[in-house]
Amino acid sequence: MHHERSETYCMEESSEPVRAAGKIVKLPHHDQEPLCETRAKYRQGKKLTAVKVYTVADESRHLLLQNVTSVDVRDELEALCRRFGPLQRLNAVDDYETERFTQVYHAQYRRMAAARLAKSQLDDRNFFGTHLKVCYAPELETPAETADKLRWRRSYYRAGLARCQGSGRQPGRTAAAGAGLLGAGVGRSR
Repeated sequence: MHHERSETYCMEESSEPVRAAGKIVKLPHHDQEPLCETRAKYRQGKKLTAVKVYTVADESRHLLLQNVTSVDVRDELEALCRRFGPLQRLNAVDDYETERFTQVYHAQYRRMAAARLAKSQLDDRNFFGTHLKVCYAPELETPAETADKLRWRRSYYRAGLARCQGSGRQPGRTAAAGAGLLGAGVGRSR
């Protein structure tokens, strides 16, 4: 299955992605989704969140950290990012369309799990007076990185299925349902 990438990037088999004119360009999926205000009250948490669905193709070890203050905070940002796992690189992105007095950084994690954790923990986090905006950047992956990502995801789900089968539960069912506790008269006096 072949997905076309943006014309901005040319991929080479064995090397890093080559960016057109040496720069990373802002793409539509880099923008934050608006907050969901129509969610049922019982489904709404303490703060409004956006609803966005990610597939394995959308996730990446590459993150773009937007809205970072232009003051020299690279060392502090690197220390913050390293809390979630080992970094392969952290670079400022030149010529990226940003708000005034802010800049964008490209972070690449060594492991997918670290990138997923960093995305969830850093998005909308206050950092030196600005709220960070974090998005995945799968367009920066090489074909080899994409293949590794798909292999990792396959093994991740196989391990989950093995845990379910080892415990006697069926995948997708809760422990209570798997144990036959729901609908079995639990809590009724006899």
